[in-house]
Amino acid sequence: MQIRNGRIQYYVEGGCEKKLVKILIESRLILPGQADVLNPIQDRIKPAHLRMFPMKASIILIFDTDQTNTDILQQNIRFLKAASNVKTVITIPQVQNLEQELIKCTDIRHIRELVNCAHDSDFKTAFIEEKRLFDKLQLHHFDFKKLWSEEPNSFYGKLGIHNQSQSIKID
Repeated sequence: MQIRNGRIQYYVEGGCEKKLVKILIESRLILPGQADVLNPIQDRIKPAHLRMFPMKASIILIFDTDQTNTDILQQNIRFLKAASNVKTVITIPQVQNLEQELIKCTDIRHIRELVNCAHDSDFKTAFIEEKRLFDKLQLHHFDFKKLWSEEPNSFYGKLGIHNQSQSIKID
């Protein structure tokens, strides 16, 4: 799937995903674009969002798969695909969530180890506040090829929602 022409808009579930996407863009691991928090599983994409896009926009939806209510996600995908100024809709399901993705692609066993926080519950705040996030990832042997590399469970597959992360990864 070719998306290198036109504007790229990343819609991510939360602040941690937004920070990660920005770091990956800065590190030239994924295609450059704008990252905004809009949880595609819970938040409806509205016509006002589309007015911001030029023609041939590519929309990347990054979301967790730890829940099975996908009604809004499916509506968002249909809405975006029907929009005249949207060229491509890319889905990147996180298996199960960002924390599991990061554990999978580093040498940590508990998510708190990544940013040296006392409890897993402190992770999100510490992750967002971390000034040297890419260095921390590298310190823990970050394997970018493993990030967003799995297909979601069969529930998502039956809905036609697949992992399309290869479309944004830079070789």
